Amino acid sequence: MAIGPIHVEWLSHLTARRVLGGGFSVLDLGPQDIQTTRDYLAEVSARHLDPAAARAAVDGVFEGETPRPTGQPAFYGIFGANRYASVDMVDARATYLHDLNAPMPEIGSYDVVTNFGTVEHVFDIATAFRSVHRLVRPGGLTLHCMPAFAFLDHGFYNVHPVFFVELAKANAYEIVDFSYVDNMFVRNRYHTGGVFDFDSLPIRLEDTDNTQLFMTKVVDRFRSNLETTAPEAVHGYSCFVFDLLFVALRRTAASPPVLNPAIQGSSTPVASSQPRSAPSRRLSFASLRALLRGRRKG
Repeated sequence: MAIGPIHVEWLSHLTARRVLGGGFSVLDLGPQDIQTTRDYLAEVSARHLDPAAARAAVDGVFEGETPRPTGQPAFYGIFGANRYASVDMVDARATYLHDLNAPMPEIGSYDVVTNFGTVEHVFDIATAFRSVHRLVRPGGLTLHCMPAFAFLDHGFYNVHPVFFVELAKANAYEIVDFSYVDNMFVRNRYHTGGVFDFDSLPIRLEDTDNTQLFMTKVVDRFRSNLETTAPEAVHGYSCFVFDLLFVALRRTAASPPVLNPAIQGSSTPVASSQPRSAPSRRLSFASLRALLRGRRKG
């Protein structure tokens, strides 16, 4: 489990939008290894901290040019965290040693709970999400980064956007941020500086309003990425192209004390702080193919 440049950019994006505020507590599901360069993280730190605080934060994350195994508190401090804890089944760095297949014992609640590539490895994924719900305080955030498409055998599950949409409906969550990051490995490898523009990503939350269009658009984009990604961009594995989903959910005062199961196709409206277009009209498969061919030619 690791945090690369795109994860860092997402946290920076949430901080710039004031979704993450100063002085919050954070619980990591699995202590995350920081996988960026020192210079890059120094640039990001300078966006959010004064020069002295930025230098101190980077020194806390890195020893020389090497990320510290225990640099997570300093890392999250860049974005305003003032208390850090983690849970893991085997990692000795974890504050709490626990198997997420079982309900978490009482450890208090947190302002932010991060799931950066963890629960897809948990067989009883529903129990893990129930624990996440209980661990985040009302008004707090759960931050999820999970495989969405083509990350085969990475874990037990690839999780689709509909899961988070229906989970939000069933539990009165607000969808604070939704970013579908196609070709994640390549984007992560080549982002070495500057602000990443999440708003320019080609697949949007509103695309999920029409399942036919969404499925076709994802597969069409995957094929394009597969055809255009140079082998050297993926260490010689030309098929190592996959998509990740970044979702920030806020537990609201209306959220139930115990997680409700998501029910696909529910009619409950989802709360979202992101603009959504009007529902898309349904198109035939042939029409979808023609539409996407036309976009590629254009």
